[in-house]
Amino acid sequence: MPRSLKGLVKAQLAVNRLRSLTPSRSKSQTNDADQDLGLFTVDPAVARATQEAWAQFIATFESVDNAGEAIYVAIFESAPALQSLFSQPKTVQAVKFGTALTSLINTMTDAPALKVAVETLGFQHLHVEVTNVRLAVFRDSIVELIDLEMEGKLSEEVSSTLVALMTYVGKGIMFVKTHHGERLKILTASWAALSAKPTAAQEAAAHEDSESDEGGSESPSNPLTPKTKTGRSLGNMLNGGSGSKNDSGELKGKAKTKSVMPTTFDGMFRINSAVMGFNKSVWMYEVLESFDGIVSNVSNSNRVKEETDVLALKIAKHPQESINLPDFKACMLATLRSLLLKQWTSVHEEAWSWMWENIARMLLNSLPLPPRYETALSDFLDSCDERKMFEMRKAIYTAFFHEAPVGQDYFVQSNSRLHFIAERVIAMTLEIYHQPRRLVAEISVLGLRHVGFGIPTELFSPFVTACVAVLQDMGADTLAVEAYRWSLGLVAKILVRMIQEGSTVVMKAINANSQKQLKKALSGAPRGNRSSWLLDVQVGDQHISPLSIAIENRSIDVAQVILKDLLTIRADRDRYYYGVDELFRRHTDIIKVLCEDAPMLLTTLLEGLIWRSHRPDANGMRRVNYYVKHLLIDNDGNFSDALRWLTANGDPGIISSPVVVLVSDSLWRLIVYKQFMIEKLRDIVSVVVFVLTQGILPNLDGGNQRAIGWCILFGRTFTYVFVMGRQSMTFCVRIWTWSRNEMRRIFEEIDTDHNGTIDWSEFIQASTAFKQSVQNEIDKALKIFRDDDSLASMQEDRKAIAQKGKTMNTVFEILLMLLLAVMFFCEPMLLCFDGSLEEWPTNSCPNADPVKYQYSILSMSGVVIHWFTLGELAVLSTQVSAFLLVCSHVMADVVQFLTALSFLILMFGSAITILCRECSTEAGDFTDMANAMVSLFSVTLGFYEGDWRQLQEEPPLLLAIFIFVMCSSVLLLNLLIAQLNLSYEYVAQDMLGFARLHRASLIVEQMAACTKEKWEKTKESLKLDQPIEFDEGDLGISGGIPVPELASLNRCTRESIIRYGGSTSPEAPWPEDKTHSANELSQLDRIEVAMLKTLKHISKEGRDGHVAGGADTPSSGSNVSLGSPEN
Repeated sequence: MPRSLKGLVKAQLAVNRLRSLTPSRSKSQTNDADQDLGLFTVDPAVARATQEAWAQFIATFESVDNAGEAIYVAIFESAPALQSLFSQPKTVQAVKFGTALTSLINTMTDAPALKVAVETLGFQHLHVEVTNVRLAVFRDSIVELIDLEMEGKLSEEVSSTLVALMTYVGKGIMFVKTHHGERLKILTASWAALSAKPTAAQEAAAHEDSESDEGGSESPSNPLTPKTKTGRSLGNMLNGGSGSKNDSGELKGKAKTKSVMPTTFDGMFRINSAVMGFNKSVWMYEVLESFDGIVSNVSNSNRVKEETDVLALKIAKHPQESINLPDFKACMLATLRSLLLKQWTSVHEEAWSWMWENIARMLLNSLPLPPRYETALSDFLDSCDERKMFEMRKAIYTAFFHEAPVGQDYFVQSNSRLHFIAERVIAMTLEIYHQPRRLVAEISVLGLRHVGFGIPTELFSPFVTACVAVLQDMGADTLAVEAYRWSLGLVAKILVRMIQEGSTVVMKAINANSQKQLKKALSGAPRGNRSSWLLDVQVGDQHISPLSIAIENRSIDVAQVILKDLLTIRADRDRYYYGVDELFRRHTDIIKVLCEDAPMLLTTLLEGLIWRSHRPDANGMRRVNYYVKHLLIDNDGNFSDALRWLTANGDPGIISSPVVVLVSDSLWRLIVYKQFMIEKLRDIVSVVVFVLTQGILPNLDGGNQRAIGWCILFGRTFTYVFVMGRQSMTFCVRIWTWSRNEMRRIFEEIDTDHNGTIDWSEFIQASTAFKQSVQNEIDKALKIFRDDDSLASMQEDRKAIAQKGKTMNTVFEILLMLLLAVMFFCEPMLLCFDGSLEEWPTNSCPNADPVKYQYSILSMSGVVIHWFTLGELAVLSTQVSAFLLVCSHVMADVVQFLTALSFLILMFGSAITILCRECSTEAGDFTDMANAMVSLFSVTLGFYEGDWRQLQEEPPLLLAIFIFVMCSSVLLLNLLIAQLNLSYEYVAQDMLGFARLHRASLIVEQMAACTKEKWEKTKESLKLDQPIEFDEGDLGISGGIPVPELASLNRCTRESIIRYGGSTSPEAPWPEDKTHSANELSQLDRIEVAMLKTLKHISKEGRDGHVAGGADTPSSGSNVSLGSPEN
């Protein structure tokens, strides 16, 4: 007989035997379950016999856990369909079976206590549909198993008592579900009134009427009005009157009381607890924190059990003698009476009391467990060495893959990663006892992350079973196994819940990487919450973003659909809907995320910030709105980091997009230009003073030489003190700031114990890390002297092209500072000062004569470097800046050419010197190596003026020079030209983009020095908070800058705003667009179906022709093979 049919027959027979096997009970007990639960009565002698029989049954399995597992197997072998009612792992559910049955049988002699236990079970099983048939299957499977294990020694009286007891429990669960349904409705309705939130329509109306709302007028549609009225009533009650007194001071005091009176359960509870003297009962605030999760899910017993288990872990950390659960009930009821003043009735009192009594019983059962479990599990794990832990981690996966082979398809990481996961699982089971609050938050975040992984929740149950079985095999004692099972089951329960609640239709579409499924999911989204569906999935206190998950999972096509949907402007008759504000509010770093993880989506994002009119005006111009508010201003009103992230990305194409160009040009025009010119004015003055004091004034022969000398002295003093001193201070501050920040970062990384102090070993480690950081910075600075041709290095060089101007300017400033320091110590005026001012200041004296030549060389170098420091002024023109960037980029090829040429000159110069010791110098001096090298370099550059005919007398010398000319002038120079050509083509295509990158980096640097007053003035001038028009008379959305452009630049033939008629309710979804319902995906699907039908038809005709024409006649379809690998 099939197992399922056998189970049904057993169930039917059990129902028929139900009344005959039920012993006598009191009158109240024999009433139907829909009238009263009643008390369970049994003869004491029969009860003792039943308890002894149960003890013998447990002894046959050596433990309650093993007995529960046997019961679990017996029940679900009889009726496999019932297994779907229990979502917890097998080991956890089996233990619950064994523990619950043991508790019920041991309590059966105390009828009131048994009734309370049954009601508690009923409260915990509100989500389970218990029927007479299912009850009979459960009861008969358990009784038959007990009778089987006792080898037929189970008496009829004991068997009847067990049947009656389990029937009583089942009827009790049905009774609780039937009779307490009304209480659940009261609890849900009253709690919803306390935590009411405005709907999408109300939020939209409140947003539009914010100015009128500030006046304090009450409206029937305002969801906060009942709370406001309640707050006023409570304020009057606490002030001892109705507020009708005329004393102005008293009225002012009452107004103040009303303004601070809380209207939430949390706030009012804290006031009541203080009034009732429960200030020191800190554990009550742990309950208060979890109270919303318990009450909001009161009809979901699984969730309530999870919340109470977590709450028990938190309360267990407080002194047990201070915990008195009835205190919370008294404070809770007082708070509810105050907040639900008009709705409160005795029915509410009874419902809330009933709920708390059940919660309290569940807490009382769980509170003693965490301390015992924590100690037992900690002792066992501490006793395990590394080898034993390694074997445990390895055995977990072996057992899990045996239990659920499909799990191998999801654990595809490396072996070390798998061991890391198993290690974290084991650690979590103990950490949840140590720090329940932190770990529950981490588990919740981990669960939401698993939503994006697409892992089936069905795998968690066999994984928990495998972990517990491995721990048992490792020789752990019973209490440690129980502790491990309890905490791991709780962790799995939280993870499963987070995954199930976070798996919205949008998340499922992202996991499937299906654009079509995503669009279908969005078709039912309320227009007021459409952006929230794409940007925020909230489960409890944790949030996850579908957009972030799509980017992390590399579902680029789906992420692109999300961005396009968010940045599409839709409109009905009442308002416009544009998701840019929600996007940047939820993802303040969306630019950074896209730059790092999905740069190909930057174009989609930036294009979505542009609206172009499809109606050019009479002058051939088109109105364009650039919604750049969030690229300029962050959520706190400060300068946004978006431009810095885009600059660091180093993509000249992105930086040249119209949106970024508008942002950078606006900042340059309004703020940066003036700051930059003021800063560069100092450099211009420095150059002028240096040139005057080093090159012009010292060469003047006429005039008052003494006055000229004083001018030179003052000018050089200005250069040494202000120029060199300012640069020295600047670099010292930069070095100190970088060193301090780097050390802070290193200390934070190495402070693994998080105690805020650094011991000696950590200090040594920090010193080594800091030394390595300094070495890395030096290597980065000297990178120009290295030749790295790797792809990564080439990409980094491409990104660094825009920073070359800034980098080289810094190098020139350092060189100038060092050069001025050397010049100061060689200054002739200082050497000529002998204490007398008769002939001083002067440059001419015996003391200065030995250093005059060296000083002139230093002075010449200083003039050149001074002019180089003004090279950053090229940023004023993007064309000039682009040209200089190209020149600096191709200098690397010139350096390579000079390196190769130097090698040739050294080689031929040294060789020719040996050959031509007594050659004539009329055709060039080749008698020594130095002169030979100069002559060869002159030949290469075309500066050679000797007579070639003189070399005919020395054929070997002439041949060597001809070979040198071929290698240097013919080969190297032409190769240099080819390299310069390729380098220019590589850079010139984006040279304006690189120039804009250079300017953008300068803007970011200058914005750090912008004062708050100037920034506020700039924001006001941009008027980004004011709505701007789309077309004439059509007032649109705020946050944009309108700019006219030529209609011929970007062709736009149709309206980019999607407009809808019909209902304007924010809670209604957008109507399906009939004209565009045949989208690209649908068209491709229809084309694919049509092609498959055509191929099938051709294949069928080919087979028919082949049969009709014979085996030797090729059919028309013989070349079509749908199943061939080639196709």
